[in-house]
Amino acid sequence: MNDVMEETLKKNLEIALKYNNLADYLLGRGAYFVSSDRRFDDSAHAFYNSMLVYNDYNRNNPNLRLSDRYLQTLLSKMKGKLVLTELYGIFKCVLAQNQVEANGKSSLTISAKDKEKILTLLKKVISENKSMLEQSTYKEGQEFDDGVYGYMNSNSGKVF
Repeated sequence: MNDVMEETLKKNLEIALKYNNLADYLLGRGAYFVSSDRRFDDSAHAFYNSMLVYNDYNRNNPNLRLSDRYLQTLLSKMKGKLVLTELYGIFKCVLAQNQVEANGKSSLTISAKDKEKILTLLKKVISENKSMLEQSTYKEGQEFDDGVYGYMNSNSGKVF
């Protein structure tokens, strides 16, 4: 991650925290979207880098309880009606956090029980929205015959 991207993500996180828009930051929506590759107009949000910044911010600001806020934000979003981009964003956010953990750079403290809550609910929501996901070629879904569902299924070992 370059310095400009890191600074942009950090500023975005600070704004999201100030205005209680953490879901938009975690899902890379609206003003919180940061392109993973500026050379391409249709590149995905920089989820991994976003979660690196989130973890670093948590490490430096433990009083903000970002672990709890991550958990509550994702659970709350998944309990509501989701559109495709939100479900995709939640999946990518969880995938990115798992990669941050695997690389030993996580500062979030999420109990095994709470992590299981996220994963169980995410599986359920994906299953309930399978038809919509199969029909969509959003972002990485373009590469799979069964659309975004195929992308999620191919990465399920990294998430679940």
